[in-house]
Amino acid sequence: MSPRILMCGGSSCRKKPRKRKALLESIRDVGTIEEVGCQEICSGPVAGFTIRGRIEWFKQLDTKKSRKAFLELATRGKLSKSLKKRRAKKQAGRLR
Repeated sequence: MSPRILMCGGSSCRKKPRKRKALLESIRDVGTIEEVGCQEICSGPVAGFTIRGRIEWFKQLDTKKSRKAFLELATRGKLSKSLKKRRAKKQAGRLR
């Protein structure tokens, strides 16, 4: 079963369309992508998905390394140290 990936569609996340598009292109074949409203994390691009029954959000997915780490988490379930630093803990478990 492929993961349901949530993409923040807030205005701050859309301010850098090239970085957002790069993230979308890197994960488009991994699962179903659903655009959601602003998550008030404001360090875009922001994406998340359900891990062990809980939504986890990751911010600043704007570098090749961070996109690769997010892809690895989505496909293999491996949370790298660099991606762990990008977790949005205040929004964990919630969808605005």
